[in-house]
Amino acid sequence: MMRRDFAATLRAAGLAALCAVSSLSFAVPARAGASWVPGEVIVKYRAGATRARRALVRNVLPSVERVDGLELIGAECVRFTGMAVEEACATLAADPAVEYAQPNHVFTVDVVPNDPSFASLWAMKNTGQGGAFAGDDLDATLAWDLCTGDPEMKIGVVDSGIDYTHPDLAANIWTNPGEIPGNQIDDDGNGYVDDVHGYDFVNGDGDPMDDYKHGTHVAGTIGAVGHNGIGVTGVCWRCRLVAIKFVNATGSGTESAAVQALQYALTVGVRLTNNSWGGMSGGQALLDAIDACGAAGQLFVNSAGNTRWNIDAVLTYPQCYPSPYIVTVASSDGRDLMSTFSCWGPTQVDLGAPGSLIYSCIPGGLYQNLDGTSMAAPHVTGVAALAWTLFPHASPQAILALILSAVDTIPSMTGKVWSNGRLNAYRTLVRGDRTAPGAVGDMLAEAVGEGVLRLRWTAPGDDGASGTAASYDLRVANAPMDSAAFLIATPLATLAPHAGGAPETLSVGGLTTGRTYWFALRATDDFGNVGALSPSFAFTPSLPGAGVEGAAARFALGLAGANPSPRGASIVLSLARDGEADVAVYDVRGARVRTLASGPLAAGTHALRWDGADGAGARVEAGVYFVRAVSGRESVTRRLVVLGG
Repeated sequence: MMRRDFAATLRAAGLAALCAVSSLSFAVPARAGASWVPGEVIVKYRAGATRARRALVRNVLPSVERVDGLELIGAECVRFTGMAVEEACATLAADPAVEYAQPNHVFTVDVVPNDPSFASLWAMKNTGQGGAFAGDDLDATLAWDLCTGDPEMKIGVVDSGIDYTHPDLAANIWTNPGEIPGNQIDDDGNGYVDDVHGYDFVNGDGDPMDDYKHGTHVAGTIGAVGHNGIGVTGVCWRCRLVAIKFVNATGSGTESAAVQALQYALTVGVRLTNNSWGGMSGGQALLDAIDACGAAGQLFVNSAGNTRWNIDAVLTYPQCYPSPYIVTVASSDGRDLMSTFSCWGPTQVDLGAPGSLIYSCIPGGLYQNLDGTSMAAPHVTGVAALAWTLFPHASPQAILALILSAVDTIPSMTGKVWSNGRLNAYRTLVRGDRTAPGAVGDMLAEAVGEGVLRLRWTAPGDDGASGTAASYDLRVANAPMDSAAFLIATPLATLAPHAGGAPETLSVGGLTTGRTYWFALRATDDFGNVGALSPSFAFTPSLPGAGVEGAAARFALGLAGANPSPRGASIVLSLARDGEADVAVYDVRGARVRTLASGPLAAGTHALRWDGADGAGARVEAGVYFVRAVSGRESVTRRLVVLGG
């Protein structure tokens, strides 16, 4: 994301002031409000540190009481006595086997359906209720005409738990299909006992019931059941809410528990998490966890905080981590003003969303108005879930970019948040990318070593020929590939695409000299739109400069479209340099049926078409034919089948 890249240096500098990320001594944050758990440190070891070596490192602490693994980031949380946290971090970080040692920081929470209380939800449809300004809303009712969610969409509520028995939430609460409730056995073998609806990392058990009401309120805004005749409706009517409790009954949670919570979210297949909490300090451990989940395809939605600060100047965490997977949300009110309590920051905060007087669920089957950026973030989480329902193959960065590109620009957010605007659900859904990348129509090869070919082609775009695609899927086989054969062909490691029209070059090794290989590829964009499959291009590796046989470096011949076909074939001829070329169709007796090109041709790609007729214009009989291209002493032949009718 642009603003994440722009702010990365600033964020990294602030993070370095909070924790040591190398084996240097720990730098204690000299900041009011920074807090951590006494007698606990998070230690990450360098690659190769054995279990015995880790135990040796821990021996420098006077008395180790407990060690909790943080497998997601390859770290552990160590509980000890007899030494100050600052001294323990400095001592541990001095060991060459330690990548970093840091305190275990504490975070605190930031506090048209037939549902009878829908009229109270000004954020969804603002009619001017309660002194608000009509129309200053998410356009949620328009968005619901396009999508109301997906019951398979798992959303992690990383918070104080959820009242999973609430009548307006129960139908959307995730139930672990592999777990038998209450038998004290980890039935599904995922490492968590009785995690039926989620997990409680405060008490270390499988009951994530909310004892602070914050998580239930957040869950209601995200995914209260819509059109069920009771209560309210969430932004995403249909979803699966996973209760992941790391905040205790007083509204605070530790960094190690947050890491464990994110690890659990990844384990059970959560697509995105809502994280309405933060603090004045944060370490490398939580950033590592967020990035690990992001690399696996998750988005981390975070509230901006309620201290009214410019967090560009006074950094808070996790809001200000330099991660491309975080979206940070300020709060707006019913008149499209920034809420008086909301934090802001033109590089650290992404957008605004409704967070003042938000009516939602609380434990015990009840409802309540609450204020806070904690209430703003779940609106973004709900819209992201709707967008992922429509674009299930989109990357986290693509969903974030889509949301930010679709905001309503409003004066109160201009210059205060990166996007200058407030969330708009409808515009987010209609602006999604549905255009696939273009197809690769040319490919050339040259032998650059024994068993090594250098492939060259022209990059397709993201949307047709424009933009930059997200990835290539390049495969090799022993025969021409159609779409079905491509899926079972051997994938090859490839490069990241360049902008449409740019030249691409890739070397492929491990090939057998003199053997013919067929290559095909297609491009995919950030929304998961897959471009058309290229024609299959055949190349035969030879020793460089060997000439004639297998030296198909000068030109390539491919067939595009269906084969067999009742209507002839589309043929792609690629020339590495200017030269004479003859391309013709022959029957099985070797008789020339039709000349397609003969004479001098310029370097580049030439699209030829055989309409299934001979030189006199008469339709040929059904059967097997061959397209043969000759240039100099080199020739390439492709087999095609003409169907009857």
